[in-house]
Order: sequence, then structure tokens, then C-alpha cells
Amino acid sequence: MKAEAGQSGNYYDWDEGIYKNKDTGKQVDADVAIASHSGSEGGTPPDDYVFNENGDYVRTDKNNKPDRLIVENSKTGARRSYGFADPKEDPKNIKNGFISKLEFVSVTQISDMIKQQGGFKAENGSWMAFYEKSKGGQNFDYTFSVLSSTYHNAANSLYLPKGGDGLAHNLMNFGNFLWTATGYSLGFDYSTLKMAAHANSLFNPGSNGYSPQLDSKDDQRSIFSGATYSAMYGFKFFVKK
Repeated sequence: MKAEAGQSGNYYDWDEGIYKNKDTGKQVDADVAIASHSGSEGGTPPDDYVFNENGDYVRTDKNNKPDRLIVENSKTGARRSYGFADPKEDPKNIKNGFISKLEFVSVTQISDMIKQQGGFKAENGSWMAFYEKSKGGQNFDYTFSVLSSTYHNAANSLYLPKGGDGLAHNLMNFGNFLWTATGYSLGFDYSTLKMAAHANSLFNPGSNGYSPQLDSKDDQRSIFSGATYSAMYGFKFFVKK
């Protein structure tokens, strides 16, 4: 039995609660892979938003269908397709020129970002410590504490985790991805993190900078994706006392 995740051509093969990424061979436990998700809406052939192997936007191959992200080798023409964590806003922001760059983020880069923020320290695995560091501007608010200072024109980029589930994330969503990867590494399960994200959006409008609301679908896609990535690469084993 197979369940497709995203539009990348990556699949999870299901067998007695084990999900396996065919590209990487990495397995994901059933706690994380409790639902498949799609990086696009609808089942028709998509518009192609084409970036080259360096992450530079090249063109849009229009066909007025649901959207996907394409990485095309400028020399060989080889193409690989991916989905958007936010299939509504990200294509729109490519069209209007706001997003013009795709960052390919390696497993090492992701684990290093989590490590430098204290995400692999067991002392941050208590609920109170994790909660405090997840507030706006604190260590686990990766959008502002790490990404905005690490990447040039961070807000104008999409972020594609290498060896992941095939979803590209905008700046805010990639912050959600890293937050969840951190929480999952520290021992919080996916369901807890999902509900915590909703609660944060509802009860911390001041530090978040927006009105009380439930997390959006794209936020939750990135949260699912971050937990999956942490599980796939065994980040919980990096946590030290």
C-alpha cells in the first residue's frame, strides 16, 4: 500500500506503521506520518514555476492548472518537481516577483541551525522551557532568530529541505518547519506540537504580531513536514544532557 506525500515523486511505502521515503531510504514512524499531504490543490496538470540548479527563478510554464515547483538543470534540461507548502500564496508571490530565489537546505544545515539554538539540549525538553523559547524573537522562533540573518533576502526566498518530503516552504513556514523539527527532536510528539501551534496562534497575538487565529493549512503542512524530517534523520538521537 502506498501513500503519496507532496508532488516531488517521493512516496511513503506503508507497512505496519512504517513509512519509507523511496529517494532516501529513510523510514518515518507512524506517529509522524499519520496523514499524507499534498503541496498543491487539485489533481490536474500544474503550472510549472521553474528554478535552475542554483536556485534562481527562470520562468513560468503556464497552463492555467494547479501549481508546482520545478528545478531544471540549465545544462542537461533534467527536471524534478516539488510541491508548495503554501500552494495559494507562494505561486502568487513568484508571479508578482516577490519570491525569486530557491534555497536548497541540507540535512547538516538544518541540524546545525537547531543545534546552535539549543534544540539538541535536553534541558530545553521540558514543556515550560520549550514554550518560553518558542515565543516571538526567542531561540526557537527561527524565522527571526536565525533565517532572517542567515539568508540574504530571506523573505524573498523559498526553502527546500534536501532529502525531505518534496515541499518547499516560504520564510514563515520554514520557521514552522524548524520549530517542529526541534520540538520533535526534544521528545514532543506530532499531535502535541500541532495543537501547541494552534494554541500559540490563538493565545500569543502580542509576541506573534498578528490577531488571534488558528494555524493556517500551510502552517500545518510545514509543521507536519518538520516533524517528518526530524524523524527521518533521527534528530532525537542528537539531543544531549
